[in-house]
Amino acid sequence: MRAVYKILTVLYFILTAVILCFPAFYNGYPLFYTDSALYLEAAHKLIPTIERPIGYGLFIRLTSREVTLWSTVLIQGIIASLLIYHSMITVIKADRFKRIHHFITLVFLSLFTSLGWFVGQLMPDVFSGFLVLVFFNVVYGKNNILSYILYAILIGIIIFSHLSNIPLLMCLIVITGIIILFTKSRILKIHILRRLAFLGLVFGVSLISLAIYNYRQFSRLSLSPSGAVFFFARLIDTGVVDTYLNENCEGSAYRVCAYKDSIPSTSQAFLWHAEGIFYKMGGWQNYYEEAGQINKAILTSPKYYKTLIWNFAGATALQLVSFNVGGDFYNFTDGSWRPVYDKCIENFPRDEMRVNFLNTRQSREVLKFSTLNYIYNVIIIISLILVIIYFNRCRKASDYSFIFIINIIIGIVCNAAICANLSNVLNRYQSRVIWLLPLAALVIVFYIVSVCIKETD
Repeated sequence: MRAVYKILTVLYFILTAVILCFPAFYNGYPLFYTDSALYLEAAHKLIPTIERPIGYGLFIRLTSREVTLWSTVLIQGIIASLLIYHSMITVIKADRFKRIHHFITLVFLSLFTSLGWFVGQLMPDVFSGFLVLVFFNVVYGKNNILSYILYAILIGIIIFSHLSNIPLLMCLIVITGIIILFTKSRILKIHILRRLAFLGLVFGVSLISLAIYNYRQFSRLSLSPSGAVFFFARLIDTGVVDTYLNENCEGSAYRVCAYKDSIPSTSQAFLWHAEGIFYKMGGWQNYYEEAGQINKAILTSPKYYKTLIWNFAGATALQLVSFNVGGDFYNFTDGSWRPVYDKCIENFPRDEMRVNFLNTRQSREVLKFSTLNYIYNVIIIISLILVIIYFNRCRKASDYSFIFIINIIIGIVCNAAICANLSNVLNRYQSRVIWLLPLAALVIVFYIVSVCIKETD
């Protein structure tokens, strides 16, 4: 009987993963973003690029075995299903309807939130939402040695897949640690701090491994060989770079001074225009040091602080409400799609790509998101109202439903601040985690239902 139960459990989580992959099935193939082709290249060649870590390429390689990309998105769905299930068990605890609640939650999230679009997409963005749930389950969940090992491995994959997850995990650890220090219960405080210490250890090992890896690959002992360039580009958006160069170019040896009158007005134009000044100055390989020097000079000059703080605060606020789906998917309306397709074919040598890639709804430009985004926005507003109401009525630090809300809020806000201020304001950055808010609302509803049922029994 136990063997039958285990088989049924495995089949159940595969089924729920398939449900989460519904947008990909509707599309006709896993969804592509422009960078998906680059991750396929990393998966095939196992060679990292200086602007993207190798983690997600390895994940694609291990999960697809270069046979089918459907297995990659399916495994992303299984991870999502398991993390949500464990989170619900932690909050609701022993509930005889746990599978029903979980199933309803996944159907709802797949149809009425952004989660399915990221589970079914060949991008590491979905891992940011996973990280928030991993953090909650490690710190507050009931875990055994095996689950701790699996969570540690998953954290390592997440850290190596997208560099924005480094400050996100740091933010979760630090803020939670500060909150716990003000908890009156000494037993709870010690318990949580031990879990945070475990997370800190895993985090530290991941960071050291990443730094050593970057040193071996790029001769730079750093967490991000391209981080200085990304932040320099972000400073362009604030207008501070123009001001700084106008004040300091005379007599300086900065290469960018030769182009100070033709610097693009946006970070995206600076970074991705193939014939722009960034590549004339050496691009990713050769402009790292100067970008870092200018960043340091600006950040150590108090006269720029007012402008930076005002800009960063505004960008964070804008990112918090920028979470529409679809606008960041790859655009096939002009001939620029061909190089992406050719790169995918080159680095995923299977007939699956040739047969399916150009027959998807995405490639035929029939995926429409205006109505979907309207529904999603309504769901987000309703979820926010429910969370606020419950938050105001339940303020018990020992209540895991309250703790779950706090954890979700920290994750969503920190994600917005990190992405908006270290990169740029993009809908993709916030829509990758905003599904956590409806999840919190559903968990609250089922938690209240379970409490009511217990009281009537």
